Amino acid sequence: MKNGCASLVWVTQTNRKTSTKGAYFWILSHDKEAAAKISFLPLTSLGIYIFFFSLGYGPVPWIMMSELFMPEAKEKASAISGEQEKGLLFIGTTSTILKNTHGLLGLGL
Repeated sequence: MKNGCASLVWVTQTNRKTSTKGAYFWILSHDKEAAAKISFLPLTSLGIYIFFFSLGYGPVPWIMMSELFMPEAKEKASAISGEQEKGLLFIGTTSTILKNTHGLLGLGL
């Protein structure tokens, strides 16, 4: 079991080091015509990164959570911390979007 997990983490690390280095933006700064031909590359690289992240490092917080909580409290504590994670992720994402589009929470700051 350990070799399977270690190999998935290794594949994730290798992918992070090779495929998502910002090659598109380097090409964009040097040759705009070539960048126009490969405009799909940033989104494709992001999709590949998310796929490999979910194979290797994605489940680590959930594994840690199952190991840290007592067996009696594991169900409720996992549900509460999972909902808290999703809620904070939603707040962080929406506040970033609002800040980028309307200033800080629509106040123009």
